[in-house]
Amino acid sequence: MSAPVDSLARDVDSQQILTALGVATPEGSQAIRCPVCNQRQLRCYDDAALHGDWLFCQGCEFAGDPLQLAQAAWGEPLGSTIEQLMRLGIEVWQP
Repeated sequence: MSAPVDSLARDVDSQQILTALGVATPEGSQAIRCPVCNQRQLRCYDDAALHGDWLFCQGCEFAGDPLQLAQAAWGEPLGSTIEQLMRLGIEVWQP
């Protein structure tokens, strides 16, 4: 199976999601606090293949895009996560 060539997360501002999660904006390759496990082990990478940001936490081994991070942190399904982000004023792509 091949990797997906696109991501819904490319249409959202990663920094806005991190701010909504109460997480500081990363500077360079600096590790930041993970909202899932609360350890300072989360790193943000540019993912050219998916056209967005990719996050990985060495503490809890979370791996995913910013929408998936919000979903994991809030313990909500993707639809509810998108609705919550929209209520917070974060623009999320709509089909």
